Amino acid sequence: MKFLFQISFILFLSACTYKQQFNPETSLFPERIGTLIQSKCATSGCHNEASYQAAAGLNLSSWSALFEGSNGGMPVIPYRPKESFFLYFLHQNEDITPYISPLMPLNGEPLSEEDVLAIYDWIEMGAPNIHGEIAFDELITEDKIFITNQGCDQITVLNKADRKIIRMFDVGNDPGIESPHYLKLSPDKKTIYVCFTAGSYFQAFDTETFEKVGQTNIGFGNWNTFALKSDGSQAFVVEWENNGRVAVVDLNTMELIQMFQGGNLLTFPHGSIISPNDQYLYLTAQTGNFVYKADVSDPQNTDEFETISLNANPASSAPALDIHEIIFSPDGTKYFATCQRSNEVRVMNAANDSLLDVIDVGVYPQEMAVSTTLPYLVVTCPEDTASFPGKRGSVQIINYNTFEVMANLFSGFQPHGLAINEEEQVVYIANRNQTSDGIAPHHTSECGGRNGYLTVIDLNTLEVDLDQIELISDPYAVTAQ
Repeated sequence: MKFLFQISFILFLSACTYKQQFNPETSLFPERIGTLIQSKCATSGCHNEASYQAAAGLNLSSWSALFEGSNGGMPVIPYRPKESFFLYFLHQNEDITPYISPLMPLNGEPLSEEDVLAIYDWIEMGAPNIHGEIAFDELITEDKIFITNQGCDQITVLNKADRKIIRMFDVGNDPGIESPHYLKLSPDKKTIYVCFTAGSYFQAFDTETFEKVGQTNIGFGNWNTFALKSDGSQAFVVEWENNGRVAVVDLNTMELIQMFQGGNLLTFPHGSIISPNDQYLYLTAQTGNFVYKADVSDPQNTDEFETISLNANPASSAPALDIHEIIFSPDGTKYFATCQRSNEVRVMNAANDSLLDVIDVGVYPQEMAVSTTLPYLVVTCPEDTASFPGKRGSVQIINYNTFEVMANLFSGFQPHGLAINEEEQVVYIANRNQTSDGIAPHHTSECGGRNGYLTVIDLNTLEVDLDQIELISDPYAVTAQ
C-alpha cells in the first residue's frame, strides 16, 4: 500500500504545472488555506477533480472533497494535525509532524515553513470551511465505532455508517504511554470506559463530546479487561499479574468500592464476564486449565473464588489450555472460552459449569464476539501462521448452536479486537499489524510504531471486505454503538 501510494504521487504529480486560481465559492476553503491548496495541490494532473483518482484518490478541489478521504485513509482529522498525514508530505521537519518522502508538490517549489504552520494551525482549529463549519459535526450524534490505539494513548472514532475516521481523542493521565488496552460502552451507549496496561486510572468518556467525564485511581497495574453489570452500575477491572487483583468501581460516582484478590488464587487473570443475571463474575486463568468464578451479588463481601476446570484434570496454574477470553451465548445458557495454548474454543454449560464441546480453531485464539441476530461466534487468532501460509492471523466464524466452524478467513495481519454491527450484520476487525511480516502502512504516527488497520467481514456472505482503513499505532480493541 505504501509504495503504491507514493508511486501514485510520483507518476501523476510530476505533471502538475497548471496553477488554478482560488475560488472561495466553489472550494469552501478559508482564503489562505484555499490559495495554498489550489495553487500547489489541486492543479492539472494532480489532486483536482479530473485527475485525483490517479493521485492516490485524494481530491483537493474543494473542502468537501478533501473530507471524502483518499486511498490511504482520512488525510485530515479535525483538531488533530499530528495525526493528519496530509501534512506529512508538505515538509521535512520532524519538529512539526512526522514526514514522508517525496516532498510535495513534486518537482515544484515546496511550501514555506510559514505556510506549513498555517495549515497546521488550521487543522488544529478543526480545519473549518469558509463558513466556520467543521467536517463531520453532523455525525457526532450518530452511531460510531471506537478503537483503542494502544501505542499512542488515543482512541479513533469512525462513523458507523460509512466507516470514515471523524475524530480522535486522547486518553490516559500521564505523559508516558499508558496503553489503552480494553474499552466498553455503557448499556445506554452514552459513555465509553477504558482501562490501561501501564496506568493507574480507570476512565470514562462521553461518546458525543469525547470529553473525560470521570476517572478513578485504582493503583498502578497491568489492567487488561473489565466486566460491567447489565444495569451499568459497576465495573470489575482485572489486573493481569501473577497475583492479580480485581478493582470494583461504582460507575455512578466513579469511585473505587473494593479491591479484592481472593487470597492468592488469582494467577494471571485475564478475560472477564458477568453472568446474565449479574450474580457471577467469571475470570480466565491465562496460565492454566480453569476459570475463576465468584458471587458478586454484594461486591464488598466478595473475596472467594472457586475454580472451574475446563478439562478432565484438576484446576492447575501449570501451562495447559491457557484461557484468554470468555463470553456468554446470547441466551445465557452456555459460555465460550478461547484456549490459546491448545488452539481451541471450549464450550461450557452455564447451568452447572460442565464441558459441552471442544472446537478446534486457528493458532493462538484470543478475542471473541457473539451475534444476537445470527447464530455466530467470531474468534480472532492473531498469531496464526498455519491457516494462511506466509500470512499472520485468522478469523474463525462458528455456529454457536451446532459448534461447526463455518469459515476460516484472513482479515489482515494480527487480527485482535472485534465488534459486531447487528444492523448491517458485519464484524469490525482491528488488525494490529505490529510484526515486520505485516503490510507496510503508507505512513507512521506521531507517537511512532507501525500503523494497523480496520477490516470488515460480512456475516451474510462470510467474506472479507477488501477495503482497509489505516489506523495509527497498534489498534487493539473495538466497540461499536
